[in-house]
Amino acid sequence: MKKSVTFLFATFPVIAFAQDGGYTAGPIIGILIGLALCVGLFLALRSLMLWYWKIDTIVKNQEMTNEILKAISKSIQQGNKINKETFEAMPKRAEDPR
Repeated sequence: MKKSVTFLFATFPVIAFAQDGGYTAGPIIGILIGLALCVGLFLALRSLMLWYWKIDTIVKNQEMTNEILKAISKSIQQGNKINKETFEAMPKRAEDPR
């Protein structure tokens, strides 16, 4: 953040006096500088938002939750398989003559 602000204030005089008449590089340089400033501002604000809303912590917690849910699902599938094998191995009952 500090680097972005320093860069902004360091380049401001160059941008402000670029229309002095001694240096004319065309509008492309101005567009590139403006684009670079917009990208820098976006990155600075993005990191601030990620820090403020604790997005990295939320993502880490969601990944941990996904791993736990996969482990639970795997244990349930193994339990179902064991139950099915046990049920199939049980002797058949004679039908009730009612």
